[in-house]
Amino acid sequence: MQMQQQQGTTIAQKIEIGANIVYTIAFPVMVLLRRRLGYRFISQPRLIISALFFWIAAIFTVSPATPLASSNAFLLVLFALAFLIWGFVQRALRWRDIKQGVPWHSRSRGISWFAFLPLNDSSVKRFVDPAVVLVVGGLFALTGVQRLLGIYLMVAALCLFAFESYDYERSINMMLDQLDNLVDSEVMGENMEYYHGGPGQVKQRSLDETAGIPTGISPDLEVQIQRRRTRATAPPPDNMVTTAP
Repeated sequence: MQMQQQQGTTIAQKIEIGANIVYTIAFPVMVLLRRRLGYRFISQPRLIISALFFWIAAIFTVSPATPLASSNAFLLVLFALAFLIWGFVQRALRWRDIKQGVPWHSRSRGISWFAFLPLNDSSVKRFVDPAVVLVVGGLFALTGVQRLLGIYLMVAALCLFAFESYDYERSINMMLDQLDNLVDSEVMGENMEYYHGGPGQVKQRSLDETAGIPTGISPDLEVQIQRRRTRATAPPPDNMVTTAP
């Protein structure tokens, strides 16, 4: 059992690492695609490191005989400057909101520029934003305007879709956990009322009656379990006298 728990934890950690990797790759396009990004979401080191990556890529792709301004690598520099400047502008705006007491989550992934579409926020971030980036990247790569930037945009689109889908499933699971806890509490309360007879006087409840929660293979043992739970949670009798030590 302990080995299985350790293996499950390892798998969860690997999934978390993978989510962080795709998030890092998609981060520059997320900055450009969203407004009202949270202050802590727009990490200053992440902004600078991402911009440096594109500037270094531009240096290695430019030809010594061709000026940077007339080369395709110039688009890499412009792209890096665009998300870097917009990121710092949004950081400044969010910091102003924090000082003015405007309520906004510091890790918010913002509002998409395509939020005007008749879709909910999750659908826009999972499908519309990645599709737009994928189309733009494909145009860059196929037309030869900037093949390296186009390839990055297509990869970033897939990473953005993967990260948003991961976050969506995580959010759904958190809500389902809360709902399952409520169902567990309701079924436990019903079991305490149902299993009040003596051994041999009760029958096992079906899954239809317990919201799909197994109650054990032995109703008689379930009686004893529920009785012990009742005694453990029951208040002490009124005639019990407690003496101070």
